[in-house]
Amino acid sequence: MDEEVRLKRRSKVPKLLRTLVVVSILILAGGLWCREWGKSHGAFSDGKLDIPLSIKAGSQTDLVFSVSEKGTHYIEIRYPQDRSYDVPKALNALTGTCVLRTEDRILASTDLPTQHIVGGNESAGTVIATFKGSPSVKYTLILNINSLPTQFQRVAPTLRIELDPNYYKILPISVWLGLWLTVIGSFLAIITIGLTMIRWLRS
Repeated sequence: MDEEVRLKRRSKVPKLLRTLVVVSILILAGGLWCREWGKSHGAFSDGKLDIPLSIKAGSQTDLVFSVSEKGTHYIEIRYPQDRSYDVPKALNALTGTCVLRTEDRILASTDLPTQHIVGGNESAGTVIATFKGSPSVKYTLILNINSLPTQFQRVAPTLRIELDPNYYKILPISVWLGLWLTVIGSFLAIITIGLTMIRWLRS
């Protein structure tokens, strides 16, 4: 009877080890996937590209650029904050058109102003287009300015391409989840190896 019980217990051990192996592999894979997802979406970079811009009323500017992270991006025209006038109000007085395209298709076409203002300590901007970016693609921005507020006529703006700020709320979660899953998966893998060695030594 005792021998039969021992045999049953031994038969359960391989099943337990197989389960631990599968679970640890799945958790490790999930942890690595979360980390790589966060990395490819800008978790380890500031996710911003600033390009000096020279614009005036009646001008057209063509810019070619690429991004280094996947995800939804904002394209903004930004001006330095100035206490002598209301920068966001002046941005909403800037008129024109904006077209964003790749080699084979148009991604966005907007009229300015868009009324989408983004702030900052040193500068404020207006979002002129949003798009889902990929590092392997070249983008062309065609910017036509019809009228420029007098406050901006002697100030050089910056064109900023940056990740949607909502991504910065998701990225830390993804990175920390990936870290914890990796730690848990590694711990289970160590337990599995230890149990396997103990079983081998007893056999």
